[in-house]
Amino acid sequence: ERIGVIEQKLAECEERKLEEKDMEKILAKYTKIDSLTRNTLDEFISKIHVGYYNEETQSRNIEIEWNVTA
Repeated sequence: ERIGVIEQKLAECEERKLEEKDMEKILAKYTKIDSLTRNTLDEFISKIHVGYYNEETQSRNIEIEWNVTA
């Protein structure tokens, strides 16, 4: 059982390492962009949630789900 837990933790670490390498590639690719395109946004943003307009405060909540983690 303990070996299984350790193997799972190792697999999670490897997954994180791959995600970090992917992130490094994306950031390197877009360090100097001239214009913001749909493709660029798709690489960084997973979803954008736009809330209902609140007439009283004249605002709305906007939440962004990023494809990247810090």
